[in-house]
Amino acid sequence: MDQQGLSVLVFEDPTLLTFINRSGAVDFASAAASRAVTRALLAEHYGVAWDVEERQLIPPVPGRANYIAWLADLLALSSPPGEF
Repeated sequence: MDQQGLSVLVFEDPTLLTFINRSGAVDFASAAASRAVTRALLAEHYGVAWDVEERQLIPPVPGRANYIAWLADLLALSSPPGEF
């Protein structure tokens, strides 16, 4: 995650700032950090206000979002013009 993207996510969820280390990276080993990143990504990219209890699993949004974007690109390349 680049610094500009991280800045946008911190704007969406300021609690994310507490999980950024001195080198400017997020500590994804922390469940709380993963929760904060996921909450910010869902708000920024999908307009979803998401909050989940600490004991619940955190959906892997970054990986899934990349997969969906890749599929959309693939469909756009393989579909007849105007159908996708």
